[in-house]
Amino acid sequence: NQVEIQQILFNTNEKYIATVVKPIKPINLNVEDTSSTKLTGQKLNNVVYIWDISGKLLAKLKVNQDKVLNIAFSQDSQLLAIKREDSKVQVWNLLEKKLAEFKFTSEIYDVSFNNDGKQLVTVSQDGKIQSWNFDGKILTDLNIGNSKLNYARFSPNGKTIVTAEADGILR
Repeated sequence: NQVEIQQILFNTNEKYIATVVKPIKPINLNVEDTSSTKLTGQKLNNVVYIWDISGKLLAKLKVNQDKVLNIAFSQDSQLLAIKREDSKVQVWNLLEKKLAEFKFTSEIYDVSFNNDGKQLVTVSQDGKIQSWNFDGKILTDLNIGNSKLNYARFSPNGKTIVTAEADGILR
């Protein structure tokens, strides 16, 4: 069973490690006629594994067939946000239960938790900064427009969101 490790992430107190793993299987070559060939293959699931520092597997999160682009631990390390290629963000706990899923109309550039782990902040390609609770309620909805937002983080008290743009501007 061959796999490709696509990401690795420590939690804040360095007790847990998350890895994003994609299985690799051979691609079948189908020749449909002499003028063209078509490569076909099975679309494979990404899996996020959560390990403790000793190497014990704690959780295996099956993230469907879309590529995992980014992962983020909550401050207490009990939740994991998973940003997918299909513009969805999922929140999982370490008991392998998906707690929430958010679908966006634009590509998500960044996702992170607030300090108590009860809210997420997202930054999207269309210049939106949004914070969410796990019931799907939008708590903050700002539109910066054509700005090249890359990252967003909550302040330690959770009352302020700081963003960083590609051109080095912090807001």
